[in-house]
Amino acid sequence: GNGLEFVSASEGAKSTPSNGFKVNITQVATRSMIVGMRRLRLEDVSSSDPNNAISFVINEGGRTVSIDLKNNSELRQTIEKLTSSAKRNGTPEAKLRTERAIQQLIAHEMQRVTDEARMDLDIFIYRPADNLGPFLENFDTLNDALKEISRTPGEINEFVTGMDEVIVLRHRKFGSEPSFTVSSTLDNFFGQNTKVHEAVFALSGRDVEGTIGGLPEVGAGGAAMGRGQLLTGAPGAEAEGVTLKYGETTDDVIYEIFNRTDNRFTGLLKREQNNEFLVGEDVDGYVHVSQNSLVFQIGPNQGQLRRFSVDSIDPEQLSNRVNNDSNFRSLAEIDVLDADAAQDALLLIDQAIDDVSTMRGNLGSFQKNALEANLHSLRVSKENLTASESLLADTDMAQEMSSLVKNQILLSSGTAMLAQANQVPQSVLQLLNSNG
Repeated sequence: GNGLEFVSASEGAKSTPSNGFKVNITQVATRSMIVGMRRLRLEDVSSSDPNNAISFVINEGGRTVSIDLKNNSELRQTIEKLTSSAKRNGTPEAKLRTERAIQQLIAHEMQRVTDEARMDLDIFIYRPADNLGPFLENFDTLNDALKEISRTPGEINEFVTGMDEVIVLRHRKFGSEPSFTVSSTLDNFFGQNTKVHEAVFALSGRDVEGTIGGLPEVGAGGAAMGRGQLLTGAPGAEAEGVTLKYGETTDDVIYEIFNRTDNRFTGLLKREQNNEFLVGEDVDGYVHVSQNSLVFQIGPNQGQLRRFSVDSIDPEQLSNRVNNDSNFRSLAEIDVLDADAAQDALLLIDQAIDDVSTMRGNLGSFQKNALEANLHSLRVSKENLTASESLLADTDMAQEMSSLVKNQILLSSGTAMLAQANQVPQSVLQLLNSNG
């Protein structure tokens, strides 16, 4: 299906029926984000006192960075030059252009600083799609709107360029777990009723939701758990252990607008991709799984089985899900003849090393914790069984020797007593013979 990608299946996953498990996505994964409430104005940055220069503090993943015009003299001087030029010009158009240019500079500096700190954030200037609502409502389809744009480019261009622009901070990872905060020296810049230096928390993202296989109300059925863009069959469900990725996002689609008559670029049109538009009401796709794991009988009884699967280490199967600018889809496609491509190749090589190391670790863990542990248990059982058999069948030599000695002593004692008892009548007989 569109946007669906098979990720993995556990050793315990069941083979699918001939028509596969149907996949129905009900919620697209989203990313946590903070959207500015307004455009940066000249009044915000025109203070002549460096001590009153604006600043921003961003916190993500336990790391904190500061974008401070007071300590960034190069950026502050550039902004001062732009501000002075706009004031000399004095027109509203010059003021608007300068404000947008300054905002773009600050967003670029934010991105540079957060990248150096290895934060998983994208920072960019966004023109809210909601502002296009009144215009798009006049058309049944987006194509109709684009036709109108190409027919009257001047009017639409004025409409598009007149929309406000704001700074947006968005996490690169999907789901409800990633989070971050931002604060600034500007009131109500990133949130309504926010004070100076007050931290604004990102609006949490959402995990993908949906079903894999049967209906949730039938036992565990098609129940699945979402984490980011990954959807995994829940324990006890029909597709238990099967993990899929749904890559569709609600990020806006950007259309470039051209004047067909003059053959020139006139502006941009953004259309918001909402959740209902993406997931629809139909089944989003099907997944087919064939259970080919190795099966080991580790005990004498039925059901004492352990399964283990070995992933392919073919170059086409390694580093399949590594985002890179060169669009390498696997280790087999890397190219090191270009400097930028070589950098992307290193990403895929590192991921391939991690993948192979993980496979080796899993294999070693299975050998140690399943096979060798079971072998040790069987050896102990054998020793106990041999000891039990010996206890039943073998002679206890110590006990038997003790019994033999005891019996010999008793026999000797009995013989001595009998001999002594026989001496009494012999003595009487001798006395009688001597008297006669």
